[in-house]
Amino acid sequence: MKYDNILIDTSNFYMRAYAVNQDLTTELEDGTKIVTGGIYTAIKMIESVENKFLKPEGRIFFLFDNCYSGDNRRKEIDPEYKANRTKKDDVFYRSLDIFQTLLLNYKDNFYCVKREGFEADDLVDPLVKSLPEDEEVLLISNDMDWFRSITQYCHVAKYEMRDYVIYRPIDFIEKFGFEPSIKNVIMYKAFRGDSSDNIAPGVSGIREKDLNRIINDYNSITDLLSKINSNQYLTNTFKQKIIENSSRLLLNEKLVSFQPMSLVEIVGSIYTCKFNAKVLHAIYKSLNFQISKIDPRVACFFNKNESPVSNSNFFKFDKASRI
Repeated sequence: MKYDNILIDTSNFYMRAYAVNQDLTTELEDGTKIVTGGIYTAIKMIESVENKFLKPEGRIFFLFDNCYSGDNRRKEIDPEYKANRTKKDDVFYRSLDIFQTLLLNYKDNFYCVKREGFEADDLVDPLVKSLPEDEEVLLISNDMDWFRSITQYCHVAKYEMRDYVIYRPIDFIEKFGFEPSIKNVIMYKAFRGDSSDNIAPGVSGIREKDLNRIINDYNSITDLLSKINSNQYLTNTFKQKIIENSSRLLLNEKLVSFQPMSLVEIVGSIYTCKFNAKVLHAIYKSLNFQISKIDPRVACFFNKNESPVSNSNFFKFDKASRI
């Protein structure tokens, strides 16, 4: 199936590309190390996604975490949020900065989306809602937070076993036992936690069947707690466990909730990319790429005997300003 719009969880996407070929590197004249393998692989992965999923006149949106993202707001709620994650080295972030610069100059139907104080996860739902209702959307991410936006016209592609698996509403229900929605996923994660973000389970040991009924029967953790004594299918033991762990459940609910964003804010966070052969040529040369292999569009603009661009002239060691 082909889609009008594709939204990519860029950090997750790039991390996969980086992990595959992080041993392929180059060094700029000032000694700065760049992992070219991650950039090269990410470009090839994008081409694959385009060919497989995008309609001829379709658009691709690359959603980025801001370097001062919602992580900080969530760490104020719980200092242990994402404390289990090992910070990537400067080489990774330097390469990601260059990849972002490349995208901004890569294609006219590409868009970079980023806003100070927000994680990429926070941008998904408002961006989907800003798109025309009759257009079909594909979200590419392995993060369950992105599954909240699944509808009849919006699907998720999760990379599993060396290929993408598409999740439509029926596929999500078959896997999890409840309908995809922001409220339902928040309730689920409030109980189950999220090991990838170091969010502890709200209540351990509750049966999947009972949790699914809770998700379907209550509007929030507060709603559940206010009506817990009248519940007919939970045992007294689990009712007590829910009451005893109410503070953890409420904390989890805050941690996994999206930050609100208006239509004006999301539209103002979209940066239109524009094909620029000259800039791309300079980037490819600086990274020692074989241009005819990585991007034939650019190769045809320049004489093969043209002298290479000086690395020191194009990439300064000062960190590229994030969007």
